[in-house]
Amino acid sequence: MKTYRIATSGVLRRSPQEVRLSLHYTILQGLYWFGICAVNGFVSYYLSEKGFTDKQIGMIIAAVNTILLISQPFVAQFADKAIKIRIKHIILLFMSISMLLAGAMFYFSPKSNLFMPTYLILLVLTSLSAGLLTTLSSEHIARGTRINYSIARGIGSISFASMSIIAGLLTKRMGPNVSMLLFILFVTLFILALIRFPSSEKTIKRSDATATLSLKGFVLTHKRFMLTVFATFLMFISNNMVSTYFFQIVENVGGDASSFGKAVAIAAYIELISMMLYPLIKKRFGSHAMIMKLSSIAIFLKSIFILHAVSVGSIYLAQTLQFFGFGFYIPAQVYYVSSVIPEKDIAKGQMFIGFAGTLAVVFSSMVGGHFFDKIGMYQTIMIGAGLSFIGIVMMFFCMEKDKYTDLD
Repeated sequence: MKTYRIATSGVLRRSPQEVRLSLHYTILQGLYWFGICAVNGFVSYYLSEKGFTDKQIGMIIAAVNTILLISQPFVAQFADKAIKIRIKHIILLFMSISMLLAGAMFYFSPKSNLFMPTYLILLVLTSLSAGLLTTLSSEHIARGTRINYSIARGIGSISFASMSIIAGLLTKRMGPNVSMLLFILFVTLFILALIRFPSSEKTIKRSDATATLSLKGFVLTHKRFMLTVFATFLMFISNNMVSTYFFQIVENVGGDASSFGKAVAIAAYIELISMMLYPLIKKRFGSHAMIMKLSSIAIFLKSIFILHAVSVGSIYLAQTLQFFGFGFYIPAQVYYVSSVIPEKDIAKGQMFIGFAGTLAVVFSSMVGGHFFDKIGMYQTIMIGAGLSFIGIVMMFFCMEKDKYTDLD
C-alpha cells in the first residue's frame, strides 16, 4: 500500500488543480443536499398529506433505515471490489434511478400497490448515495489529493437548511408534489456536475477482486476500527433520541414550528463556520482522532442541554454547540477513516462508520419509541445518554493514530 505522509507546519496550500477539484466537489455536495432535503427532509409532511398516519410514517422511516443497514455493506463491498466501475458510476446509477422514480410518484395514487415500493426505493437509493459521495472524496484523499471536504460538507449543510425553508414555503402553497419537482431539478444538475467530476485512478494492482478484504475479513483485520464503529453507534444514541423528539421538546418550552425551524437553521449555519475552520483546528490538535473524541463530547453535551432546556432561548443557545460538535466531527470522521484504512478498502471503512449512525437512528426510533411509551421521554433519553457516555469513553481508548494520510 502506497502511503502519503504530508508534513504540515500550518494550513496546507492547495495546488490550482486541488482548488478546482475542491470547488467542483463543493458544488456536488451543495446540489446533492438541495435535492435530498426536498425528498428525504419532507418524508413526514409528504406522507401525511398523502393520507398516512403517524404510526404508518414511523414504520416507513424504520423500514428505510432497516433496508439501509442491510444494503450498505454489500454496496460498499461491490464498490471496493469493482475494477472498472468507479464510485462515481454507482452514484450516477443510483441518482438517475431516483430521478425516474420521483417522476413516477406523480402518477401513483397512495392506494396503488406501486406507490410504497417506489417511494421506499427512492429514499433508500438517495440515502445510499450520501455515503458514496463521501467515499468519492476519500478516494482522492487516499491518493494524496487535498480535497477540502470540510468546507464542501459545510456547504451541503447550508444547502439542506436553505432548501428546507424554500421547500417549506412552496409545499405550503403548491402541495406535497412540489418536493418531487425540486428533487428532479437539483438531481438533474447534480448528475450533470458529477459526469464531469474526475474519478481517482485506483492504484491497487489486482488481476481479480480478491485483493480487497471481504466484509468478514475487514472486520477481523481492523478490530480496533470496528470497536470505534461500535463506540460511534453508542455515542450517537442520545443525540438521535433528542432529534426524534426535538419538536416536542421545543413545544414543551413554549416554542412552535417557527421556533423549531430557527433552531435547526442555527445549527446548520454554525456548522458551516466550524467546517471552514477545520484545517486550523487540525493544525492545533494534530490528529483527526483527537478532534473526533473532543467533538463527540460536545455532541453529547448538546443533547443533554437541549433535554434540560427551560426556554426557547436556551434551546437556541444549546444549538450553538453544533460549532464544536457536528461541525468538527463530520469532516474529522471522513479524514479519520482515510487515515487508518487502506485505499483498497476505503469504501467499506466509510460504510461502516456511516453504518454506526444509521444503526443508532434505528435503535433510537424503535427501542427508544418503546421505552418512551413505557417510562416517558425524559427517562428514555437519559438512558440513551448513559449509553452515549460509554461510547465516548470507548472512543478515547480504541481509536487509532493516523497511518496513511495527514491531509487537511
